[in-house]
Amino acid sequence: MKNFLIICLLSSILLSCNDILEDPDLVRTGITIDPELMASSIWKVAYTNSDPQNGFTDFQGAFLEFNTDNTFDLVNSDHELFTGEWALSQERDLLVIRSDGKIQAPFDEIENEWVILIAEDNHIRIQERDPQGSEEINFTTASNDEIPNMCEGITNLIKKKEWRIQRFVMAGDDITSWYSNFEFVFDTENKAVATNGPNTFDGSWQPGIRCDKFQLGFDHIGALNPISHLWRLSYFTENTISLTLTKESFTWEMILVTGQNLADNLCDKAQSIVKAGSWKVSKFVTGNDNYSNDFQDFLFRFNSNGQLVAATENTEFIGDWSLVNGCKNMPLNIRGNDFLEKISEDWKLVLVSESLINLITETENRKKEIQFTKLPEPTDLCDSLIKQFDKEQSWHVSLYQVNNEDLSDQLKGIAIAFNKDGTLTLTNGDLKINGDWNIKENCEKVEIKVQGGGIVNKIAGEWYISEVTEKKIILVYESETESIELQLAL
Repeated sequence: MKNFLIICLLSSILLSCNDILEDPDLVRTGITIDPELMASSIWKVAYTNSDPQNGFTDFQGAFLEFNTDNTFDLVNSDHELFTGEWALSQERDLLVIRSDGKIQAPFDEIENEWVILIAEDNHIRIQERDPQGSEEINFTTASNDEIPNMCEGITNLIKKKEWRIQRFVMAGDDITSWYSNFEFVFDTENKAVATNGPNTFDGSWQPGIRCDKFQLGFDHIGALNPISHLWRLSYFTENTISLTLTKESFTWEMILVTGQNLADNLCDKAQSIVKAGSWKVSKFVTGNDNYSNDFQDFLFRFNSNGQLVAATENTEFIGDWSLVNGCKNMPLNIRGNDFLEKISEDWKLVLVSESLINLITETENRKKEIQFTKLPEPTDLCDSLIKQFDKEQSWHVSLYQVNNEDLSDQLKGIAIAFNKDGTLTLTNGDLKINGDWNIKENCEKVEIKVQGGGIVNKIAGEWYISEVTEKKIILVYESETESIELQLAL
């Protein structure tokens, strides 16, 4: 529906203020905007067209994040993510937004030249530069619980732990001591809770649309106001959150840690995790393009000698990898395959855990993200079963059924502890009976022996293993005359 040709010519690599060609014949309002304000929040977007023939459109569920590198990210309620570029004129009163046509309708209406009408902390209003000025967009700051969670891998590792501030430098001043008694919990549904002795403060948190930021909201609490910003997530592990931001040309830094003495050997921790086991690419996104499926046949290993191996069923490709800059960067280099060459980048390490490696990079004004998921280690079936049996916890009889008749009351109150040394302890009230257990016949059976008589003998014998889970064991016995099922539960 755009009724004019955008007259600014933008660099194909990086959009900058110098690329905007200004037309003196178009009236300008004189309202200016600070680019730091635009990049300070995630914005809720509402679009209006006052033309009676075109009516009104509301971008319900649309959220936009302006990045300091002149890119932006837009996500809708369906979790569809779009990227593009933005720039301000030299006077900062004209805004250009574009995505080379990659944003789908109706959100493509955001691509235009806009005059700034309002520029406040919680409200930005812009109007199309065309003299008719029928199109307007209102940006209001979005509450963290409104924004779709695009970053489950990060949020699942952060939430429900107790974090403390290990380092906080604000514009060159170390104010870590201000928060020495504070602890933070980032709970589900984007709720953040800060405690200081008996005092509890409620706030909010959000990892940003691209998972490379961390928005904290305790604005209403004076002591916590300095941490309430949209931070850049510069480094993240299961134990450490490293955040930075630029404010009024000063760099701020905050590091949160969980547990005790966890920040001492972070690089060693990252190295040991990456080098262990095999990995699959679970996500590879470049700008608006998703190439994740291109890597489904590849298995990756990060060897201790710095060798990166990508293997398919028939072929191996060899490259190299490393962790540098205090393990904040992870360069990958591998050739010989068109798909693999896409991952040859100097990546920034955003997340490393026992099961995930998340890397991002920004090249040629396009964001790339790759996520590796660790494959489960192959385990021996017998070892797996034995680990479930020898929890050294008390398994209670939850069902005892003979020829489909429930006789559980006969074994009511009986509990069994399978010990790691192959012994077992059976208790029935004050009565304790010792015995032995053993996995037999290629893990198909378990033999249970008890030293005693009476009712406990109903548990003794060789049982077929029907099912074993973390909280349940089902054993069966079959003969010509009897069919018995014994269920044990934690």
